[in-house]
Amino acid sequence: MKIEENRVFILKRKIKNLRLEVDLEGIKIIVPEDFEINKNQILTKYKIWIENKIKQLEEIKEIKNNLQIYKQNNLYSLVENLVSKVSEFLRIKPKKILFRKMKKRWGSCNYKEKILIFNKNLEYLPKELIEHVVIHEMCHLVIKDHRKEFWLLVSKLDPNFKKNIKLLSGYLLILESQNNL
Repeated sequence: MKIEENRVFILKRKIKNLRLEVDLEGIKIIVPEDFEINKNQILTKYKIWIENKIKQLEEIKEIKNNLQIYKQNNLYSLVENLVSKVSEFLRIKPKKILFRKMKKRWGSCNYKEKILIFNKNLEYLPKELIEHVVIHEMCHLVIKDHRKEFWLLVSKLDPNFKKNIKLLSGYLLILESQNNL
């Protein structure tokens, strides 16, 4: 898989470390503001990683072609019921559940404050994927990061989590292209 030079963008931001992103627009090399960059050196160093991300993106584009948009009219109560169900299994409850529009995430967890935040666009997903997002964020109340133990816990509640992650990526592409995000 060849990296297209005209789709490589260098962005300088107030960050500490170099970061790479691969999305529909291309490859973004995000660097600290005072960082001197050799684009070709970075592309060479991360070539395999970039190629794998491009391959995953192509797979997700194929997946999105077979997805159906839903309309959950009772999103808030659905999520609250799922949180309650998962809380029983994990024996932990969030202190607060919030909803807001997010561009790149389906949910987030404030581990210290025990606050769960869910993307309002979950309403366009099937219930199984909403449940996956709830499980994922609830597991962050137990394990802060994405280490091996986290994924083992997620897999106990959602054996199809790998497939669901791909489906969620496909839905992000659909909603992004429809400007719903």
